[in-house]
Amino acid sequence: MGGGGGEPIEIGKIYTGRVTGVKEFGCFVECTPGKEGLCHISGLADFRVRRTEDVVKEGDSITVSVSASTNAPARSV
Repeated sequence: MGGGGGEPIEIGKIYTGRVTGVKEFGCFVECTPGKEGLCHISGLADFRVRRTEDVVKEGDSITVSVSASTNAPARSV
């Protein structure tokens, strides 16, 4: 999950967070202060979502369940 300060994000835990970015493949959610995770478009609803923007927008508050974590540091290419 994302870098920054704040509490670590725990696998299996449910968070209510703020959508900080919307992409065609899903959205980024700030689960704890300074910690973001990706919610894939397939996990946004119990029906097929054609466009992420159809169900969430930046600033929305959504509830997410954490299923995986990479905890990988960002790399320069």
